[in-house]
Amino acid sequence: MKTVIKYLICLCVAIASVNVAQAQRERPKNLPNYDKKYLHFGFMLGINYGNSIIRYNADRLYNDSLLALLPIRQPGFGLGIVTNFQFAKNFDLRFIPSLSFITRQYSYRWCVQCRQQYPTDTTVIKTVESTQIDLPLMVKFKSERVNNYRWYLLGGMRYSIDLASNKDLNVTDLPLKFEKNDLAYEFGIGMDLYLSYFKFSPEIKYSFGTKDMLVHDNTVFSNPIQSLRTKTIFISFLFE
Repeated sequence: MKTVIKYLICLCVAIASVNVAQAQRERPKNLPNYDKKYLHFGFMLGINYGNSIIRYNADRLYNDSLLALLPIRQPGFGLGIVTNFQFAKNFDLRFIPSLSFITRQYSYRWCVQCRQQYPTDTTVIKTVESTQIDLPLMVKFKSERVNNYRWYLLGGMRYSIDLASNKDLNVTDLPLKFEKNDLAYEFGIGMDLYLSYFKFSPEIKYSFGTKDMLVHDNTVFSNPIQSLRTKTIFISFLFE
């Protein structure tokens, strides 16, 4: 994951360096009237990396003989429809309802006394899969256009509905149960590239949940956790 982000940042820096070096001379502009329209539509394709911010219950960690509980980042993907409204020269309001497939894993490492329950290994990996309808509302701050590119910053909120939520399942051996609804704040950076027939925008966003998503159902898997909030990285490619 760090390698992907590093390559993406290097690519953006390389493109920006080339354009800045050539910015002093005027170049033919693609889509010269694009920004004169206030409303644009398009679609989004992207990948995501699901993770969690866990606040541990120290007393239960000791009582339940659990040595370690670690979230493991996992890849997923998503697609959405872009609606972009330009309400000022350098500001847009953007709404991208999307369908996201997000996977989160958790590694439980038990002490020796628990080998009777897990005789083959003291480390147990549990997976939680989510199929989310994401409804993000973002404000986009754009730099001035230089030839055929511009940088932008993003900030806003995202409301999510998990269609695969296991909250209401009456099954006792589920490792973790998650709430159905989540609210997160997001921020990110991207670049608009004006091509001959459309605008292409690679971007990276960080999302942090604001609420405890764990259903505290008094099991050996949920008791060591005091609160669990979502953390997700989105790498998206927009076509408008």
